[in-house]
Amino acid sequence: MDSGDLATITPYVTSKIRRFGDWKLDLTPPLATLPVALDLAPVEPIRIRAGS
Repeated sequence: MDSGDLATITPYVTSKIRRFGDWKLDLTPPLATLPVALDLAPVEPIRIRAGS
């Protein structure tokens, strides 16, 4: 079967429809980076008492 023949009978149209829409990507780097402050101190576990 020729690929052109198959393209005419397939129900999945891809030539005029963009399945996920148009994507506009801004690939320029940011002017400044934001400060990142993570508190990596251990957290005390929560204790649950039985029968409460």
